[in-house]
Amino acid sequence: MKHVMMSAIALGSAVLSAPASAAVIYDWSGASMIGSARMEASFSFQSDTPLGNSQILDLSTANCVFRLNGSNIGCARIIMGLSFGRNAVSVMANPVGFTAYQINSEFASTSLETTGSYQSIGGNPSTLTVTNTTPAVPEPATWAMLILGFGLIGGTLRQPKASTATASRA
Repeated sequence: MKHVMMSAIALGSAVLSAPASAAVIYDWSGASMIGSARMEASFSFQSDTPLGNSQILDLSTANCVFRLNGSNIGCARIIMGLSFGRNAVSVMANPVGFTAYQINSEFASTSLETTGSYQSIGGNPSTLTVTNTTPAVPEPATWAMLILGFGLIGGTLRQPKASTATASRA
């Protein structure tokens, strides 16, 4: 019965402990000129995992600003990720009349996974800052599992050994 109880406690602590979630934060800013029009854009985006192949980012979580000659005209779409062996970022503004504006840049192939600040190697001049965040302190569920584990080991060691009866011949 005690072994069943200890197994149930161990299973419960394993279920309660969840791994700490890490996040990757991307901060990008870039600028470009088309004739006399000066474009500037920036965004900050957080993902649970490093971005892989090219994908459209959710604008409701991307915190994007696109300025045309100093006036914010808003972002229409952000595409970011691996494309043709390079990491590409393309920020498109909401159309002004019949004109659509966008800023494109390319970065080294490792820049979406590794923490650091990167300058574009192709396209318009821009900067990408990648920050991998990991929790500095174990979560309470991790501490609970550790303490329960030590308790189970201590309880197992403390149990009396089963005595074996030996028959003696007279």
